[in-house]
Amino acid sequence: MEPGSERPAPATATAADRSPLTTVELVVGGMHCGSCVALIGEALSEHPGVVDASVDLELALATVAFDAAVTTPDALCAVVAETGYTATVAAGGGLTSATTGSGAQAALGVTS
Repeated sequence: MEPGSERPAPATATAADRSPLTTVELVVGGMHCGSCVALIGEALSEHPGVVDASVDLELALATVAFDAAVTTPDALCAVVAETGYTATVAAGGGLTSATTGSGAQAALGVTS
């Protein structure tokens, strides 16, 4: 660039540029205490593509919001298994999309 010429502004990601988030509920087996919850929650949160993960000891559920272009429910179950617990996708699929809601469930063959 020649002196005095301006550089173009860096591109910033917009909501339209990002992949829609998908949420899945995983049934987690083997949890007994708050430390179990923390370990699973941390492992899920650190997995690529995961935006949010919460684990409920009483319900034995992990709710995970993730970018489906980066990871899958099966990969999330594998993350839980690596921590020493079991995980399966909740009955009915437990999947929703931030942009399409129940339409994503229908596309995946999930019925309520």
